[in-house]
Amino acid sequence: MSENLEIEMEYIDGKKFEDLDLEEKKKYLDNILDILFLLDKLKIEKEEMKKTL
Repeated sequence: MSENLEIEMEYIDGKKFEDLDLEEKKKYLDNILDILFLLDKLKIEKEEMKKTL
């Protein structure tokens, strides 16, 4: 039996990354890397994660 996994994303209003101070950037990057590691473990492709202008 095959299961489909759906992930929903939404825009969250906030500061731009470039406007954060160094400590805030480190915190967010650490969280992002943890999430990406989990997605890798779950074998979820991340091709959709692209920089948008």
